Amino acid sequence: MSDMTVANTIAEHVGGRAIYMMGAKNLVGSEDSLTMRLGRGAEGSATHLRITLTPEDLYHVETMRCRGTKVTPLRETIMPIYADMLRGTIADFTGFALSL
Repeated sequence: MSDMTVANTIAEHVGGRAIYMMGAKNLVGSEDSLTMRLGRGAEGSATHLRITLTPEDLYHVETMRCRGTKVTPLRETIMPIYADMLRGTIADFTGFALSL
């Protein structure tokens, strides 16, 4: 059984309301990342979002399109980002407004 501490921390940094506003579902955590299926209307035909914690305690964000067994990377951060930049980056990548 894997340790879900990092995945839970990532979910807290993004925020439950933001996850809800993206229409995210099927959240899957691993020892260093959190992956979720995005709701309809995501920018660039993205279907999934993955947030990974790097060894430097920074985050790497990427969107992808998954269809069957084919995974097509769409967009990812070039440099790792800080936790306070996470929501803004996700909003830019997905096109969803994450706050009211």
